[in-house]
Amino acid sequence: GEQAAVRIDLINSGESSADRVIVRIGNASTSVRPRDAELYHVRTIPAGRHEPIEITFITDRKTEPGIATVPVTITYYTTDGAEHTEHATISLMIRGDVDMGIASIETSPERVGAGEPFNLIIRIENAGTGDAKSVNAKIDLPLSGNREAFLGKIKPGSFARIRIVLAT
Repeated sequence: GEQAAVRIDLINSGESSADRVIVRIGNASTSVRPRDAELYHVRTIPAGRHEPIEITFITDRKTEPGIATVPVTITYYTTDGAEHTEHATISLMIRGDVDMGIASIETSPERVGAGEPFNLIIRIENAGTGDAKSVNAKIDLPLSGNREAFLGKIKPGSFARIRIVLAT
C-alpha cells in the first residue's frame, strides 16, 4: 500500500554514444506498478557516461510480501543506426506491516462469582498486511491462574483466540 523510489543508472560502457534510449518498465503484476510513467526516453548517453532515471513504484494493500521482480527493457541505437535491446529486472522487497488489536473480550460464564474460576476469552486480530510472527499475549490482571499464552503466527486479516482460566 506504499510507494518505493528506485533509481536506475543507465551506463554506456561502449565506445560510441547510445542514442534514442528508451526504457520500458513492464508490469510485475497488477499489485506493483510505476506510479507515473512506464516509458522513459533519454536523447543520448555519451560513451563512458551514465544517465540516472528515477522511478516511483506503488503497491496495493493486497500485494504479497516477498520479492517482486519488475521487467525492464532498454532499447537504444548506436552511431551506425543499429538497434540494440537489453533486458533487465528490478527486484523490490515487499514487506507487510503488522497491525495487532483486540477484537473482542468475553467471559464464560458471563457472570463471575467471587472465588469462582472462569474462562477469559480474548480475540486478537491482525488487521495489517504482514504476518505477525511469534505472537505472545500476557494478561496483566491481579487474578490467579495462567495469564500468558503463545499464539504463534497470525496471518493478515486473521485472528487468534486466547482462552485463559482465571479465578477471582
